[in-house]
Amino acid sequence: MIEEKYIQLMHQEIDGMNSAGESEELRSYISANTDAQQYYDELLEVCRRLNKVPPATPSPDLAHHIIALIPFERYAHRRFSLIEFIAQFFIGRSGVSFAAGLAIGALAIFFWIRSIQEADRLHLTGAISEHKAMIQSEPVFFRLKEVQGEAMLACSPAMVRMELHLQSENRIDATVVYEQAELQLNSFHNDASMHSLRLDDSQISISHSREGRYTILFRRLSGLPPSLQLSLRLNDRVLFEKSLE
Repeated sequence: MIEEKYIQLMHQEIDGMNSAGESEELRSYISANTDAQQYYDELLEVCRRLNKVPPATPSPDLAHHIIALIPFERYAHRRFSLIEFIAQFFIGRSGVSFAAGLAIGALAIFFWIRSIQEADRLHLTGAISEHKAMIQSEPVFFRLKEVQGEAMLACSPAMVRMELHLQSENRIDATVVYEQAELQLNSFHNDASMHSLRLDDSQISISHSREGRYTILFRRLSGLPPSLQLSLRLNDRVLFEKSLE
């Protein structure tokens, strides 16, 4: 039997939302509870598999194929408003009607997104297109007894991406400091099995052990060259410090 409290802590741990105390409490509980350890391992496996699933890309001709199925002659006797037209298709129960309504809705969203300013469009799409245009800096490697890995920045006019790879036997505290006037945190992704995350003003703190890769995405708020300060500590002892530019 697994207590509901610890199931919630497991999900928070995977999402990087636990505090250091909550992470320690969860580890103690899991080490003493075989069912909890198995359940947590299964959650991690599901996350790992989901992260490997490639995004689905519909055919570029999908909308044209669906629109070709719309029987426009059925509606030639009167003029419909856009809302009436969409409602008529969705009210119908046939597959053709539903598909047509779906296509019209998709086209409406497409033209709406195109009308949004470029910065807002990048925010809505997760800046996927920006990744292709990013210029990568030279990676910074650290090969210490306590921790090994590398860090790297990639920049575009609108976005900054930081890649961090850590491998350690002991728990390492990684801190990334940035200027709030220049950068805004956009997203955080990881494939690490054991870590916790804390977000403070202009600072990201990761409590890490074993091996993991972290991707931190920022939106640029100014035209100044981005600068991030990375530090690695073990029990408050500084192991590595470097400014990433």
